Amino acid sequence: PVLDYSTEQDHIAITAVYSDAEYILAYQPPRSVFIDGRTFSKPGQLDAPVTLAAELGVPLRVIECVCADEIARARIAADHAAGTHPAGNRTPDLYTRAKAAAVPLGVPRLTLDTGTVPFEECVTRALAYLGG
Repeated sequence: PVLDYSTEQDHIAITAVYSDAEYILAYQPPRSVFIDGRTFSKPGQLDAPVTLAAELGVPLRVIECVCADEIARARIAADHAAGTHPAGNRTPDLYTRAKAAAVPLGVPRLTLDTGTVPFEECVTRALAYLGG
């Protein structure tokens, strides 16, 4: 199921992810940590990563991937029809509702339009932004 981070189990899961990230960044430098798949669409969801980066003195780099709604809905519908996404409730309707409830990201970021920018160019831009 899709984690909405509103249940105790979901909170425990994301807390474990952040604990692991803290360990890696504190004890295994110069490694990087990538947290992928979380939309950070609700107020306060970026607080923990922002605080962790500040406490450890490491840069926080956020990459926001966007595309036109019709492209997103088509991608999600295709995944749902094929059963290829682990979240069985990930549907175009869920996307529409989640997007309507989302708050804008309030941090500096690289925004990539995956509907208009070719994949290879997205990778090139992301690596340049990350310093790699």
